[in-house]
Amino acid sequence: MSYINKGQVSMGMGDSLTFRTAQVDAVLLAEAVARRDAFAGVTGRIRHAFAGIGARFAEWRSRQRVLNELAMLSDRDLADIGLTRGDLKQIFDPAFAARYEAERTGYAAPAAA
Repeated sequence: MSYINKGQVSMGMGDSLTFRTAQVDAVLLAEAVARRDAFAGVTGRIRHAFAGIGARFAEWRSRQRVLNELAMLSDRDLADIGLTRGDLKQIFDPAFAARYEAERTGYAAPAAA
């Protein structure tokens, strides 16, 4: 069994061996970059999903606070602002808001395209 020493590698095989090593390194680097980009894409989508959930939760909490405050008003106070207790369930419905505004002002807003 013969062994190759550093001197023999540098005499002729060194160039091709160095080139092959560079090719392998380039392939490994490309694979690592692809894995990193795929992982970043997945984590980005997960982060975006959680941000969306957080935004919807914050909006829901805000609506709940408004509903709780309106629910604490007396029937007389609600009537003063043109609402009834039955209206509270649909207060955030866009169709209800349009009807309410049309009744209040006598002007119906144009339908959204």
